[in-house]
Amino acid sequence: DLIDQLNAHKLDAIFLALPIEDEHKFSYTPLFTEEFYVALPKDHSLAKRKHIDLKDLRDETLMLLEDSHCLSGQALEACQWAGVKNTHDFRATSIETLRQMVASGLGITLVPEMALREDDQNIVYRPLSKASKAGRTIGLVWRKNYPHAEFLNIVGTIIQNLYQK
Repeated sequence: DLIDQLNAHKLDAIFLALPIEDEHKFSYTPLFTEEFYVALPKDHSLAKRKHIDLKDLRDETLMLLEDSHCLSGQALEACQWAGVKNTHDFRATSIETLRQMVASGLGITLVPEMALREDDQNIVYRPLSKASKAGRTIGLVWRKNYPHAEFLNIVGTIIQNLYQK
C-alpha cells in the first residue's frame, strides 16, 4: 500500500524494510538494521535462556503475519535454513494478534526490535544469538524522479547517525 501511494505521488517518501520490489523505480538509503527477537509464552522451555539459536526453534510452531506483510517474508527467510516449521493455519493480520496468540500458548513468533513491549505479562522476548544474524534493514525510499532527493539524503544521513552504535 505504501509503495502504491508513493507511485501515485500521494507520499513523497516512505520508511520500509529493505530490499524492495521494483527497485529500479526507486531510490533509497538504508537507515539502520534491527534484530529479530523470539516471542515466547512465559512458561516456554526456551524462555529461561538469554539468547536463542534459530536451530533451537526446529520443533516449534512459528506463527507469522499474512503473506502480504513484508515481516512474514523476512521471518521465513531467517528461519528457512534452520528447518523451523511454520504453520499456514496461523496467519495473523497484525503483530498485536500474534502477541495474543503467543500469550495463549499457540506457538512462537519473531518480532523486530522496534515492536518489543515491556508490558507483556505472558510473553518473554529473547534475542537471537549472534550466530543466527537474523534481522532486517529499514530504509528511506522515494521515487527516482523526486525533485527533493537531496533533502531526503540529508534526512537519511541524520537518521543513520542517530542509530549508529
